[in-house]
Amino acid sequence: MNIINLHTDPKFIRGYQLFDNKRFDIRNILLLPRYQKYDFCETYTYDKRDIEKIIDLCNQSDLTVLFGLERVKLSILDRIKPEVKVVWRLFGAEIYNLHKEKFIEDEGLKYKDYESRKFTQKIYTRLRKIFSNNYKYNSKNIRDYFHRINKIMCLHEEEYFLLKKVENEIPDFLQIPLRIKAICENQNTCKVENELVIGANRFRHNNHISLITKINAELNSENYRFNILFNYGPFSEYAKYVIELSQKKWYNLIQDVLPRQEYFSMLDSTTGLVVNSLRENGMGSIFFALREGVKVYLNENGVMYNFLKKEGFKIYSIDDLIKEINENNKIRYNYDEALFNVNCYNRFASKHTLEEFNDDIEKMIKRMD
Repeated sequence: MNIINLHTDPKFIRGYQLFDNKRFDIRNILLLPRYQKYDFCETYTYDKRDIEKIIDLCNQSDLTVLFGLERVKLSILDRIKPEVKVVWRLFGAEIYNLHKEKFIEDEGLKYKDYESRKFTQKIYTRLRKIFSNNYKYNSKNIRDYFHRINKIMCLHEEEYFLLKKVENEIPDFLQIPLRIKAICENQNTCKVENELVIGANRFRHNNHISLITKINAELNSENYRFNILFNYGPFSEYAKYVIELSQKKWYNLIQDVLPRQEYFSMLDSTTGLVVNSLRENGMGSIFFALREGVKVYLNENGVMYNFLKKEGFKIYSIDDLIKEINENNKIRYNYDEALFNVNCYNRFASKHTLEEFNDDIEKMIKRMD
């Protein structure tokens, strides 16, 4: 059985590790505007001939997995034969961007979430599209494709049910398993006191404005430092305003992309991770933090907070963060609580194993619809 994993973002190439290469013949394809070599995958460009090759490969597969569902993938999906099964690995923006008012707090909605371009830049971009040899996308709406996709891969049902409320026709749910088991003995107790990470990127759905405004107004201590992850996403009006808000000595804006190992090393050594999103966002970092003993502070109105609370994790709200700093003048690392979260993580991971996931994939491929 042949599986094609189709990516357009190098950060998520490792998603192929979900699939058992002893059961399946797996090809990982990375589609980029310009050719660049990456490990673990074959790279193609947006050139018409490359897109045609990808379509041929997808049509020879038993299953095509689309990591994200932006316009170029919709155009490819439009030409995949009906007998080929299709799974969509949800990244979120595809649906959340249709309902911004539900997941972005009011302050964020006041600012554009895209980079403003000069008139000459717009003309140049338009002409380049007209005269380039790149594949021309269709103009269909993403909703037109829900019926063609067999499954949508999400990290947990809580998010799926949330999405189902706003988009009732989305495909059936497929649970993404956790590949890594937490090891209690590996707990790093040498956390940097009073140092936290604010996630996860420059987009508005991080709700930085309300978080930073709250910190600036309510914290009574300057004995802390917040590293704001700000190295991915558009340099928009919103991003510029967040930079302006964070011109305090206790903020450190991280605007350069960190190597994977350096990023996780920084997160492992910090005391707390703060994510103020209402939608799912930075879940990989949150799971990493939970299994490494980092305290996690989330928006208590958000889907991630509700999901993790239901699973029994010790999760804290933004108000808890303010109260803890004001009362103790530091973020306290608690080994017993960290161990408790490790056990919760392993319990959740054991409910949705890689083997069961691959069983579901195999059954789906074999099923004659």
